[in-house]
Amino acid sequence: LGCDFAGTVDAVGSAVPGWREGQMVLGSLRDPLSGRRGSYGGWVTADPTEVVELPARVSLELGAALPVSGASALQCLEI
Repeated sequence: LGCDFAGTVDAVGSAVPGWREGQMVLGSLRDPLSGRRGSYGGWVTADPTEVVELPARVSLELGAALPVSGASALQCLEI
């Protein structure tokens, strides 16, 4: 269950530039084609395109709630 997540990078693949262990991130595993989910687990494996750096002033709890709800709110404002 779950698609949105926030946390600390535990490991980075050798072919993944721009990310480092210990970096705080948030993201969403919402892949409409595969239906991949699982962010309620203790760890997630995410594609680098699904992850952004968590701003220092944003808590993990807020960061984990931002991807889907934030995108929904933005879409409502743009309509």
